[in-house]
Amino acid sequence: METDVELGGTDQKFNLLMGRELQKANGQKPQVVLTMPLLVGLDGEKKMSKSANNYIGVTDVPTEMFGKIMSISDDLMWNYFECLSFRPLTEIEQFKTDITEGKNPRDVKILLAKEIIARFHSEADADAAEQEFINRFQKGAILMKCLSLNSKWVVL
Repeated sequence: METDVELGGTDQKFNLLMGRELQKANGQKPQVVLTMPLLVGLDGEKKMSKSANNYIGVTDVPTEMFGKIMSISDDLMWNYFECLSFRPLTEIEQFKTDITEGKNPRDVKILLAKEIIARFHSEADADAAEQEFINRFQKGAILMKCLSLNSKWVVL
């Protein structure tokens, strides 16, 4: 256990601190412990976890990452901004104000998705994922309109 620093989630605080005690008992200098807040999973309830299937994988393809990020609730988006974004907290607070004043939360969520995808892939991949998401959504909306019109024709 000859470590200087150990990083873990807040749910691991006890284990991390116990490691310090074990180091002392073995005549070692106790490690520095850093805890990080837990990221809530896509389900909005449990911590993000592959075993709970509520996660965004860092190796997910950009379009999949984009879709997963866009699927989180508007309220949960702030947890993701605070834990994952490199944006200043003042900018995140301004986003909150903008939404309170009428800006569509989707537009802010797109910024988050693009930032995360650019970090793990590239800005070009982030732009392409955004465009594909928009195209799919618009095509879906057009299809729903066509189905609605067709059902009206059948009813008439």
